[in-house]
Amino acid sequence: RFYYYSDEKYNISERAVTKEEIKRIIDELLPRIIEDNVREFLSEKFGLVECVFESKDFDVDACLLKFKKVDVAVEIKWKDKIGTDDIDKALETLSSVNPREMFLFVPDKAKVKTDKIKVVDITDFVSV
Repeated sequence: RFYYYSDEKYNISERAVTKEEIKRIIDELLPRIIEDNVREFLSEKFGLVECVFESKDFDVDACLLKFKKVDVAVEIKWKDKIGTDDIDKALETLSSVNPREMFLFVPDKAKVKTDKIKVVDITDFVSV
């Protein structure tokens, strides 16, 4: 997936590529891959239909639909530091689609302290 994306967007098959450029491309693409995989995983886990909600003002990383209505909305933040601004923006974005349940999906929920939104990580959905 990295190769095809990189070749389509940056034509890497036709030229020499530096390690720094490869790292930049991976940093650009990895969050999208994680969002896709988390959305697909949660869709299967909950038995709901997955989609991405996009508008001109915001987009929701994962909407899980039940009978064409948003049942679960998920904002996926895949970075080391998640601040209050990230949490407030996620809450505002997710609230706009009026879901029954909202999650902020992060790499490690122990690093995020808030009572504004339910913060989850992969351990909430799999047996460890």
